[in-house]
Amino acid sequence: MQLLIIANSARMLAQAALNCQFTALVIDCYGDQDTRQLACAFKQVNSLKIKELAAACLFFKQHYAVQYCIYGSGFESEPESLFFLQTHFQLLGNNAETFALLHNKRHFFQSLCQLQIRHPAVCFTPPKGKGWLIKPQQAQGGQGIFHYHPQHVHTADYYQRYQAGQAMSVLFLANKQHCQIIGFNQQGIRCIHNQPFVFKNIIGSMRLSKTVQQTLKNWLEKLTAFYKLQGLNSLDFILAGTDCYALEINPRPPASCQLYQANLLALHHQACLGNLEKPLSIQSVSAYQIVYAPMTLQLKSGLILPDYCADIPVTGAIIRTGQPICSMIVKGKDVQSVINDLRLKEHFIFSTVRKHNDYGIQSKR
Repeated sequence: MQLLIIANSARMLAQAALNCQFTALVIDCYGDQDTRQLACAFKQVNSLKIKELAAACLFFKQHYAVQYCIYGSGFESEPESLFFLQTHFQLLGNNAETFALLHNKRHFFQSLCQLQIRHPAVCFTPPKGKGWLIKPQQAQGGQGIFHYHPQHVHTADYYQRYQAGQAMSVLFLANKQHCQIIGFNQQGIRCIHNQPFVFKNIIGSMRLSKTVQQTLKNWLEKLTAFYKLQGLNSLDFILAGTDCYALEINPRPPASCQLYQANLLALHHQACLGNLEKPLSIQSVSAYQIVYAPMTLQLKSGLILPDYCADIPVTGAIIRTGQPICSMIVKGKDVQSVINDLRLKEHFIFSTVRKHNDYGIQSKR
């Protein structure tokens, strides 16, 4: 099957396509080494705006028998591009209408209330007092989220009451009527350029109480039927003791897909056709972490990163402070050993790239 993959960074989906013996035709914005190697054919674009995508999509439509188009990260800020894709290809996943509706925060939180799903309080005008977050309506990876200060002038799409607890997500398959949970994940954040909630890592195969699992299963069944969700999705939530607070749905294959079995894309395909299959159980703990540049880097030739690295930039790429160098995927026997391993491996990557740094001009990355 020839599968057109479009994302801000498409390496994860290209790898998943290869694991399922699909032919990966790729459009993305980074053009990392491993993405290019995984793709049967590749086009790099400057952004996911329609004017950037049109020519690349036309190329694949003219030269390949594209059966499906699957989208990944990056369309949160370009939802109109999904409507463009939907008119030219058969989307493998949620349709553009569902995607747009889930990013309409007024509608989403109203639906949570209607479905009796607990969530932190939200408002769409500046609240009184502290203890609130400023959140953008169309964003990803924690970008643009700040603590609200009443004395400052802010521009925000909406405000959400800060809820203490552990940031979590649940990865699931849906077929418009029912859902199948794949796994529960713990999320980590870090502060970059004064943005305190930027995505750092995600650790899979977390064990939750049966009470919490049942609560989340009930929520997902309601949301699947209400929004007619299909394929791979994830729900972000805060876990505070035995209480859960829903935050948002990612209506596309999320980063946590990398933490589970290799045939998830095949299960995604089947779920979009209405067939829900139970994934194999996972025993080990896996983690995915982004490695952000501690300084501005220009990578010289000869740089070889370890096998646990992915999303590897091409030689000569210029990476500014706080932007991704690469990512890591590691496995371990428990959460703490995985966290320790990530820390050691990140230090090794920093040491390696410093030796291959031709620091120079500003980055386009």
